[in-house]
Amino acid sequence: MSTEQTKSKPLITTTELAEMMETEKVVLIDVRDAEEYEEGHIPFAVNIPDVFYYLVDTSPEGMEDFRNHFARLFGEAGLTGEETAVIYEGGFSLKSPRGYVILEYLGYPKMAVLSNGMKGWTKAGNPVSDETPPPSGSASDFPLNPNPDVFVSKDEMLETLDDPNIVRLDVRDEEEWYGESSSPYGVDFVPRKGRIPNATWLDWNMLLTLGEETKGTFNVMEDKGEFKELEEVEKSLAEGGVTKDKDIILYCFKGARTSSTYLAMKMLGYENVRTYIGSWNEWAKDDSLPIEDGAPREEEEIRQ
Repeated sequence: MSTEQTKSKPLITTTELAEMMETEKVVLIDVRDAEEYEEGHIPFAVNIPDVFYYLVDTSPEGMEDFRNHFARLFGEAGLTGEETAVIYEGGFSLKSPRGYVILEYLGYPKMAVLSNGMKGWTKAGNPVSDETPPPSGSASDFPLNPNPDVFVSKDEMLETLDDPNIVRLDVRDEEEWYGESSSPYGVDFVPRKGRIPNATWLDWNMLLTLGEETKGTFNVMEDKGEFKELEEVEKSLAEGGVTKDKDIILYCFKGARTSSTYLAMKMLGYENVRTYIGSWNEWAKDDSLPIEDGAPREEEEIRQ
């Protein structure tokens, strides 16, 4: 698979990865927890679990820290701009798409997500290693060129609240949307429950084909499934009023569930999509910011 193909096809299979590794420079980024990585990973993969766990402060100072932090980690992993970064997790869920979106924000030119992750790699009989490769580069090697069209800040999100031309798309789970829980990490993990005013809700689970045992649940350590057929995803988006002609800003709790949504929308040809990367984790902690809770106004009107 050529570099141009990876730009247009961000989700690749195990077979395609094996072909890439034979024909071009590839840096493998394993975003699972360190314990899982140490038990076995794709040979020469570098472990960067911070891809999933880093909580972003979208102030200018916070974004600078965020950029520098990941430029260092990705630079030490060996990304110089010549290599294709391939990000993977256990299967497919939230972690690897978040890595893709972070790299896109940092301006990295070549990256892809392994669609079936470590499970697909081992199922195909490919080799596994428990050796940790030493750093092969430095922070200065990474070609940092931030893309301002990927993320919005807290202040930018606030400015959109009365703009009817912008869809503020909340992709959290139902309990969070209705203000029954503050996060997937616990009901009272952050101080306030609810949603950003004038938002539209579309449960991120509608993107994925799930096993019966995981439907209606959210576990940050769990590989949920895989993307549904893109035509089915596009239909679900359109039914929710999320069409390609709209200007869309995604948010969830910390920019992980939004990343799966962002990846799907990009593959479908949505161009005007950005993410509020601070998401509810940042918004809920600032008491000066407005929130809504309970049933949305239109649902209350229907009930009456």
